[in-house]
Amino acid sequence: MALLGAGNSLAVRDADSYCRVTLDGVDRGHASVSAACGDDLPAPEGVTAGSVAMLGDGAARVFVSRVAEDDSTARIAVNGLDMQTVSAGGTVSAGDCAVRVEQIDRGHVRFGYDC
Repeated sequence: MALLGAGNSLAVRDADSYCRVTLDGVDRGHASVSAACGDDLPAPEGVTAGSVAMLGDGAARVFVSRVAEDDSTARIAVNGLDMQTVSAGGTVSAGDCAVRVEQIDRGHVRFGYDC
């Protein structure tokens, strides 16, 4: 079981394949779900462990320390040294900015922000 918001994805793996299941939307209690596997998956977007994402013209600097092997969480620091473990859909406040982990895909973390 997994809890997803509209537009969010979840990695599903077994011994032979890697798939990404996405909740495309919810309408009147019905969920629209899509999936892509193997070569049908687009290239991952975002930053990898050891990299920094600059958001909001430098208002938020996000260092990615580690990404869980199963893409369930990322260990990040926003504008400083305090590390936090965040799953996709999670938000971290940093001064006047809120940084969202929008997706974790094959070791890449994609962020959104509000400043």
